Amino acid sequence: MRSPRLFPEPADGPLLPELVDERLTIGLAWINDHLAQFLPADRTNPDDMKELTELALLYGLMHRWLGASRQSWLEPIRQVLVAYLADPVSVHSAQRQPHFYNPYFLLYLAVRGAGLRTPAFEAALRRVRRAGYPRRLEMLPYRELEMHYLQWRAGLTSRAQGWGPLFRATTLGRASSPVYMAKWQVYSITHALFYLTDFAGPAAGAPAEAVENARLDTEALLVHFWREQDWDLTGELLLNLVALDGHDTPLFQAGATALLSAWRPEGFLPGPHYAGRADRSTGYRFKTCYHTTLVGLLFCGAYLYRKAESRQGGEGP
Repeated sequence: MRSPRLFPEPADGPLLPELVDERLTIGLAWINDHLAQFLPADRTNPDDMKELTELALLYGLMHRWLGASRQSWLEPIRQVLVAYLADPVSVHSAQRQPHFYNPYFLLYLAVRGAGLRTPAFEAALRRVRRAGYPRRLEMLPYRELEMHYLQWRAGLTSRAQGWGPLFRATTLGRASSPVYMAKWQVYSITHALFYLTDFAGPAAGAPAEAVENARLDTEALLVHFWREQDWDLTGELLLNLVALDGHDTPLFQAGATALLSAWRPEGFLPGPHYAGRADRSTGYRFKTCYHTTLVGLLFCGAYLYRKAESRQGGEGP
C-alpha cells in the first residue's frame, strides 16, 4: 500500500497561477488604499523612512515584472514617490546625512532604474559619492550585497556582486545548519538570495553546488516557517525558490497555496505579530501587515514573471 504524500497536490479549486494573480490584484489595491501611511512622519528623521523605502523597492521590481497592461496598477505608487523625490526637504535630508545612506539613497536607487530620476537627487547622489559614500559605510555582508545590487540595478555600476568572497561571508555562504539558525540569520539568507538572484532569478553564473545547497536550506526553512504560519518569512523563502528554479515541486505548490489561502479578502497578508481581534484598527493592521503584504506581492509578481518568461519571451504577467 502506498504511503500518503507528505505534500499532496492542492485540492480542487483555482490553479496556483490563478490564485497568485488574484492575490496580486487585491494586494496592490490594498497597498494603494494605504499609501498615505507609507509616508514618513518626519522626512528629516531616518528612522521614519523604512516603510517608504520598502515601497520604493516594490515599485522598482514590479515596474520591471508587470506587463504593459498592468502598469496602471502602479501609477498611484509612482505619484507618491515622485512627490517625495520632488520635495526639497527630502533631498536636503539625504545629502546632509550621508552616513544614513541606507534609508535615504536606497529609496532613490530602487526607483532610479525604473526611470524615476530628478536633477536634485542626481546632484545629491553625485555629491555623497564624491564624499566616499556608500563605500565608507560599515555593513553586514548581506547588506553589502544589497548595496552592490541596488547600485547595479540603478545603472551606477556595470554588474552586481556575484557568488564570491562577499557571498561566502554571509550566513548562507558559511553553510550553517538551518536547525541552529536564529531568525535574523534566516532573514540574512533570504536577503542575500534576493540580491544574488535579482529577486526573481534565474541564478545566472552561480556555482551549481551553491545553488543546490541554497535550495535545500530554503526548502528546510520553508517547512518550519510555514508550520509557524509566519507568512513574512514563508513569503520570502517562496520568493527565493522562484529565483532558484525550485517552484515546480509539491512542497513549493503546497507552501504557496497555504500562503495564498492566508491572504485576507480585504487585501492584506497577516504579519507574524498580527492579532485578528484588532481587525477594526486600520493603523494597527497597517503596522503589523504592510511588510508581509509587500513580501507576498513580490512573491506573486516574481512567480508570474518567471512563468511568463518560461512560456516564451512575453512582456510579463
